[in-house]
Amino acid sequence: MLNLLVISTMLLNSSLALANGKSVYETNCMSCHGVKGDGLGDAGKYMSPHPRDFTKGQFKNGSSKQELKHTVKMGIDGTAMPGFSSLTDQELSDVVDYILGFKK
Repeated sequence: MLNLLVISTMLLNSSLALANGKSVYETNCMSCHGVKGDGLGDAGKYMSPHPRDFTKGQFKNGSSKQELKHTVKMGIDGTAMPGFSSLTDQELSDVVDYILGFKK
């Protein structure tokens, strides 16, 4: 019975994290990176270089979760990618997990 409770709690936490990551993405990332994470957001169409296509699973500054959290937090110099230093560590983790979910 305890194992079932632990598994249920883990699934609930995972679902909440995914919902939080989606919310953070929609608020901060979607206008450039697009609904599908393909870099074809409304604002991204006018940027050079174009926003990253997350579906390819290739990232400029590394693809580990820690590297991606750093990129989201600090931004990328020489591009239109701003830093989102106001995001909490939990929000960074959740949005990075959401972004990684776009990989085909």
